Amino acid sequence: MAVDAAQRLMGKFIDADSLDPLAEEGGCVVEFFMEAEEDQLLTEGGIIEKKHPKVKEIRKLEQDALSLLRQENPFNEEEPKQPPKDAQPNVLRAYTDAYKEWDERRQAHDADLKEKATLLRDHHEIKDVYVVSPAGRPMYVDREFIRKIIPGDQGNVVVHHPTRAEIDAYRAQYERFKAGMAQVTTGTPLDKLPGVSRAQVKELAYFNIRTVEQLAKVSDGNLQNIGPYMALRRKAQDWLATARGAAPIEEARAESARLKEELALLKRQMSELIEQQQNQRGPQQNHQQGQNQQRR
Repeated sequence: MAVDAAQRLMGKFIDADSLDPLAEEGGCVVEFFMEAEEDQLLTEGGIIEKKHPKVKEIRKLEQDALSLLRQENPFNEEEPKQPPKDAQPNVLRAYTDAYKEWDERRQAHDADLKEKATLLRDHHEIKDVYVVSPAGRPMYVDREFIRKIIPGDQGNVVVHHPTRAEIDAYRAQYERFKAGMAQVTTGTPLDKLPGVSRAQVKELAYFNIRTVEQLAKVSDGNLQNIGPYMALRRKAQDWLATARGAAPIEEARAESARLKEELALLKRQMSELIEQQQNQRGPQQNHQQGQNQQRR
């Protein structure tokens, strides 16, 4: 199934260097995912520079293949049993010879498995490159992809290997992807917008519009492809503007509430301190009064 999915994706692949940048103000939805992709170099063989980053990936494949071969083809010869240390010299020599022959066969068996698992070999003339052995069958490797979607435009979906700049630009989404977490879209859910119907929420979700922020940013051209949502987009824009305008007021209210709580706490602490001082002063006053009476 992974192979079929990879083949379906092949038609959508775009060279990252030829991409026009997608403006974030357009409400671009970004998603990272892992997908199997056929590796032509591993499938057909070829030459690769020893310093190429892909060498590390191929070495990992070699290790995985060797581990699998060792599981499927274990060395089943039983190790010769060691005689006691006080055995006759001829018995000890016989054991030593038998063990040496057994160990040679074991090492030859493992060397044969390593040869079968080896994908990279030194070039017989060029020292700075490896020769990649052809697998003789399609080889697929799990690789990272990035998907970019413009809300409101079903045809504007871009899929390619992420560049370092894209990973840095969408660091939060990428870290959630690496952690195996859902890559949520940031914003206010569309059903929280006053006056929007459930049917409108479902229809807009089909066009990848799931938040009030995304609806507010949809371009006129994309909105015309969806339907008569100009008024709803204006409502989303006004709602966000009102929310932004109310933000300083809410912040001031929160600050006022915080100050009131601190003042009430300070009053309680002062009351407790005064009460504690009075309690301590009471016994001292009684003691002083008793001494004065005795002097009289």
